[in-house]
Amino acid sequence: GPVLTYVSDMMGRDDDSFIRILDTSTQVLTNLSQDSHFKGFFYMNLFCMSQTGLNIIQKWLIPQGVTLSAFTLYRNATNFTVIATLVYLSGRRPFTDFPRSLRGTMVLRSIFGTIGFIGMAYNLTLLPMAVIMIIYQTNPFWNSLLSYWVNGDPVQKVEIVAMIICFIGVVIIATSKLGQDFSLTDTSLGDTTVAMQVGGGILAFGLAWQFAIVGTLNRKMKDLHFTVIMYNHTLLGMFIAVIWLTISALVSQEIPLLYSAHQYWLIGAACVCDVISVNSLTIAYQADKAAFVSLVGQLNIVYAFTADYFIFDQVPSSLEIKGAAMIVCVTLFIGILKLRESERSS
Repeated sequence: GPVLTYVSDMMGRDDDSFIRILDTSTQVLTNLSQDSHFKGFFYMNLFCMSQTGLNIIQKWLIPQGVTLSAFTLYRNATNFTVIATLVYLSGRRPFTDFPRSLRGTMVLRSIFGTIGFIGMAYNLTLLPMAVIMIIYQTNPFWNSLLSYWVNGDPVQKVEIVAMIICFIGVVIIATSKLGQDFSLTDTSLGDTTVAMQVGGGILAFGLAWQFAIVGTLNRKMKDLHFTVIMYNHTLLGMFIAVIWLTISALVSQEIPLLYSAHQYWLIGAACVCDVISVNSLTIAYQADKAAFVSLVGQLNIVYAFTADYFIFDQVPSSLEIKGAAMIVCVTLFIGILKLRESERSS
C-alpha cells in the first residue's frame, strides 16, 4: 500500500524518482521482515497448549500398547499430508525453494526433533508431566546461548535475570518431588524407583538441550516459509519411522500398526495436537529471538500442572505452586516488556 501510493505520487517528478521508489520499497519490506514479538508469543503459547494435549493422550496410549515407532510414523504422515496440501495450494516448491546451504541444518533438525519426540514420550512413563516440564523448561538458558553462538541473536540483561529466576524455580520444584511414589495416583506411571526418577530427570535435562538445538536450527532457517521447512522435516521423519518400524517388525515378528478403533481415535487426536504443536513451534522461533520465545514457553509448566491435577490426580505442594507462580510472573513480565518494546519500534 505505502509503496504503491508513493509510486503514483512520484511518477512525473524529478529524475531521482525511481531511486526514491526503490528506497521506500526496501524500507517497507525491511519493516515487514522484522521480528514479531506478538507472533512469537501467540504461536509459542499455542505450542504449549497443543503440546500438553499431545502429552495427555500419549500418557493414555502408551500403557495400551501403542508403540512409539508406530505413532512416530502416524504423526509424521499426518503432518506431511497437511503440509503437502498447503504447499500444493500455495504453489511453493519445497525442494527447489530450499537452499543447499541449509540442507544439513534441515537434516539435523529432523533427527533432533524425532529424538526429542521419542524421549518425551518415554519420559512420560517415568515422571509426572509437570515435573518433566519444569526440568524441560531450563531450555531458555541453553537456547539463548546456542542462538547467540550460532545465529548472533542478542540476549538482553533483563532476559538473563529472568532466566536465572526461572532456573531457581525449576530446581526448587524438581527436588521437592524426588522419591515420591507417583503411581499411587497416576496409573499411567509404573512403579518407578528413585534411580528411575533420577534417570527421568537426566533425560528431561537432555530433552531441554534437544529443544534448544531444534529452536536454534529453526531460527537459522527463519527466512524460509514454515511449510517448506515442515515438508522436508516430515518427509525425513517418515523415512526414519519406516526404518524403525521395519527393524521392530523383523525383531518382534509382528506388524506394529494394527490397533482397536478406540486406539485409532486417540492416535488421530494426538496427531492433530502434534500438527498444531510442531508447526506452531517452528513459526514461533522464526518470528522472534530465541531468548524471548523460549521464555514464553515457561507457560508449558502451567498447562502441565493443570493437566496433572485435573486429569492424573497429581496434587501439587505449596512449594511447587510458589515456584510455578514465580516462573509464570517472570514470563508474563518479560512478555509484556517485549510487546511494549515492539509497539514502540513500530
